[in-house]
Amino acid sequence: MFTIKRIFYFLFLFVCTTAIWAQSLTYSVQQGETLYSIATKHGVTVDQILAANAGVSAENLKAGATLIIPQQKTQSGIANSNCREMHRVKKGETIYGISAKYGITESQLLNANPEIKSSNGVLKKGMFLCIPFPEASVITPALKKQDVHISVFLPLKEQNEVGQRCVEFYRGFIAAAEELVDEGYNIFINVVDEPTGNSDITEQLGTITGQTPDFVVGPLYPSHFEAISAFAKDKDVRIIVPFSSKVLQVEQNKNLFLVNAPESYKALYSAQLIKKLFSNAHLVFVSSASVGNTTFMQQLREQADAQKISFSEFAPSKILVEWKAQLKSGRKNLLFTDANKLNDLQQIADMVVQLKKTYPTYDISLIAGADALQQTANLESLFFMADTYFLTPSYFNTYHLKSQQFAADYKAQYNTTLLPLAPSMAALGYDLSYQAIKQTSHYGKDYTTQVLSTQPYQTLLQFRPTKEKGGFVNGNMLLIHYKQEGTIDQISL
Repeated sequence: MFTIKRIFYFLFLFVCTTAIWAQSLTYSVQQGETLYSIATKHGVTVDQILAANAGVSAENLKAGATLIIPQQKTQSGIANSNCREMHRVKKGETIYGISAKYGITESQLLNANPEIKSSNGVLKKGMFLCIPFPEASVITPALKKQDVHISVFLPLKEQNEVGQRCVEFYRGFIAAAEELVDEGYNIFINVVDEPTGNSDITEQLGTITGQTPDFVVGPLYPSHFEAISAFAKDKDVRIIVPFSSKVLQVEQNKNLFLVNAPESYKALYSAQLIKKLFSNAHLVFVSSASVGNTTFMQQLREQADAQKISFSEFAPSKILVEWKAQLKSGRKNLLFTDANKLNDLQQIADMVVQLKKTYPTYDISLIAGADALQQTANLESLFFMADTYFLTPSYFNTYHLKSQQFAADYKAQYNTTLLPLAPSMAALGYDLSYQAIKQTSHYGKDYTTQVLSTQPYQTLLQFRPTKEKGGFVNGNMLLIHYKQEGTIDQISL
């Protein structure tokens, strides 16, 4: 069966103070590769590659070039401490970014550095942080595991694209459940096939009632939201909707949980994240030719106004000086587009790159919506040059070795590759299953108030209440930063 084994780390004290780099290998750059993808492939950092290859940069990297890849012989920690190494904070770095860089959780970093806890998480350039050895995520041992019963209510028998997506999601869901069974959890999963369109679902809801689930995953079709909402209230059963964000009943029903938050909530969390990261941000809303002003762009503009973030609006032009007129000196200029078409994104990103080169004294970056991530395969180099940020509630980093192993295991099990979608359906199913089952097993109906030290493949569930006596939406929002030097950072609230 398709089971992804988790790797548990243990703490050891080492006597050496630095890593020893004993040898190097040479590597020929392949077409389409970046410094970040090469560094990830070889388990080193971009800085280490740059240090070993004088004159190489993200801008001049070409296919066929030969790079020296330093190889690590031993890795050790700081003598007489629990620190594997020390990290010197750079300008703009965040607790999340540093934690992700070293493969630890934010709580582990904070626990190892109580001084940043006392300063409310404020990092100062030049300060040194203790980087602890990674630990396995744990739940309070005193809490007893409870059996978890789940009903999956999705159209898994559909012989079309909808069915393919749901099947991939379900396969990921099962993979996480298998892993948790190996960890000693008792899990019972029943599948009820969701009928298409406007079909009556009274019979299916009767079947689910007989299964007495702790929570239901589904449905897919909007025509069934009213009936499932009434069912959730009547039976006091939690409903976790994995795909749709347009479940209007969520604000009146405490038993509804949306993994994909409505646009208004995404805009709220996005504005909060922008303001947290850039205290002097100036947003320029650039409408694209194909999609114009989307709902998300309109909502983000309203949130920028409400949170007193400087902004302006601009219809794209071919004249560079008209773009420059939108910029603010001394501010972080973020040119936002919600475009998702290749040509639109390419034209806007090209203009941002030209702005950066022509007006180097201005701090300029492109910022795009989640749908633009689907064009990274075509525009990756351009996104790096434009210093691009992507606002998204989830991110499956295909360069990450963990993600690559997930995709390889899926192909080995099912003899097919993951669907080329963002977000990944299988990773979404896995993350939802792992977090919801584990939290329900330990905390029951109160699981939304608990935070577990999990590191999901793609989607972290941080359910936030909508209104008093209302349901919950996933409040996790990320900024995926394609930095000019060819690395990718992940920044969260």
